[in-house]
Amino acid sequence: MLEMERRRKPLRRINMVAMIDIVLMILIFFLMAGSFQQFEVIDVTPPVAAGGKALSGGPIVVLLGRYDEIVINDDPMSLDQVQATLGKLLKSNPERVVTIKADARMDAQRMIALMDEVKLAGAVNVSLVTVGQ
Repeated sequence: MLEMERRRKPLRRINMVAMIDIVLMILIFFLMAGSFQQFEVIDVTPPVAAGGKALSGGPIVVLLGRYDEIVINDDPMSLDQVQATLGKLLKSNPERVVTIKADARMDAQRMIALMDEVKLAGAVNVSLVTVGQ
C-alpha cells in the first residue's frame, strides 16, 4: 500500500480582541440606554395638593420622615441641628430655595416645628413638596 505523507495544518489562534470590543460596545450601550434614578435616603410619601405650582427642587433639600427622621442634603440630623446647618448653607445666599419634603403620614406639629427652625435659620424661599392629583 502506498502511504502518503500528511501535512498538519498549523492551529489558528483565536483573536479575542474583536470579541472584547463587541462586549465593551454592548456594555456602553446598556449604560447609556439605562435610566438613572435618584434614591432618597429615607422613604417619604408627600401629601397630595389640589393647587399650587411646580417648582424645581431647590439646592437645599430637607427630608422629614414618618418617624421624625430629618435629613438635609443627605446628612441625617436632629431638630436641634437644623437651624445651625441651614444657617451655614444660607450664609452666602439667603435667597436659595429650601425645599421641604415631608411624609404625609407624620404629625403636623412636627412639620410646623421644622418650618419654624428653617425660618429661624434665615430661609426666605421655602417650598413644600406635594404630589398633584
